[in-house]
Amino acid sequence: MSSSYTPYPPPSTGLNERRRHALEDVDNATFSWFHVRVCLVAGIGFFTDAYDLFAISIAATMLGFVYGDDKGYLPHGQEFGIKVASPMGTFVGQLLFGWLADLVGRKRMYGLEVKIHR
Repeated sequence: MSSSYTPYPPPSTGLNERRRHALEDVDNATFSWFHVRVCLVAGIGFFTDAYDLFAISIAATMLGFVYGDDKGYLPHGQEFGIKVASPMGTFVGQLLFGWLADLVGRKRMYGLEVKIHR
């Protein structure tokens, strides 16, 4: 820690002042393994979201072989519904879980999401 470090301003100060102080701490932080871990976790989350959105086309084709007509195709409306439900569910989930994370905290919400996905 440098000698110019000051503790966080008390809650009675303005929100902008506390934000500026927090961002100053981030700007002055030295690189550590924590930064690598944060980048890996964020990257893995992005990868799994992208994989889900990519794999729905393949899943729709497989569903056609199992539940479709004799040629292995789902009716157009059903295939379209499956393919639209995936990105719409992702969009609504991001809004809902982001809002809940703002309410209860990101760490607690991440644990809840892990429990839901099991």
